[in-house]
Amino acid sequence: MRCSLLRFGPALVFALLPLGAVADDVYLKNGKSFRDVIATEEGDQVRLKMPGGELAISRAQVVRIERGTSPYGEYLERKAALGKAPSAEAWLGLALWAQGQGLSSGVREAALRAATLDPGLQGLPPVMRRLDYVLESDLGRWVPYEESMRRKGLIHDGSRWITAQESADRERVRSEERSRRAAAREAEARDRLTRQLELSLLTATLEKQAAAQAPPPAPVAVPVFASYAWPILYIPLPPVLPEPRPRPRTDPAPTPVPGALPPSRPGNSFTRIPGSLLPDSGR
Repeated sequence: MRCSLLRFGPALVFALLPLGAVADDVYLKNGKSFRDVIATEEGDQVRLKMPGGELAISRAQVVRIERGTSPYGEYLERKAALGKAPSAEAWLGLALWAQGQGLSSGVREAALRAATLDPGLQGLPPVMRRLDYVLESDLGRWVPYEESMRRKGLIHDGSRWITAQESADRERVRSEERSRRAAAREAEARDRLTRQLELSLLTATLEKQAAAQAPPPAPVAVPVFASYAWPILYIPLPPVLPEPRPRPRTDPAPTPVPGALPPSRPGNSFTRIPGSLLPDSGR
């Protein structure tokens, strides 16, 4: 092991040396917690540094902070110990150490730094292949596998990489299949409509034949109930006219009779002659 490490230089050996590291567990009032982070208290805030990034929370939300050790804290210390201009071998050594600790974020960061400094570094290809990177000789750098496939003109169909011609052939086959299914649906709809029309015509023909062969219906005796009613005669009534006012009665003057006495008047008196036909004056 010592011989294999010495091939990468003293920087790699230094990166693999054990260092004292700290890690904190931060517990919040809402029941959540952050494990294996680097917690730094800055005024009324607590800044948490973790593999996914940094997060600042209010100090009032924190219940307690438990100090401890973690591989991530040690990774940060090892990275800081590399200096301002670490070599590709030192970054590769840090990547190998992070890989042994199960720190995927550390492996990716350190390996990409080593690949940028020296793409052809010995011992780097196995690490980069685990990260799904491919070394492009014409570019002289490591690129993601998907980018490498697209540079070759390949297309991912969801399960594997295929050529552009294969993709075009598959699309043509799918288009023809869609057209065939659409034509089959249209033909089925026409056949269904034709069967419905034929059934309707057959039903109408059978009904006509049955009606022509059926005997005429027998007359149905309907009981008749005699009803009597007095005729109603409408006689219009004459309009009601206002009653005329009575006029004063005037008797015509009597026709004088020869030899008769004048009519009796108030104040007149006469003497009845015996044997006369004149009535008695009341005397």
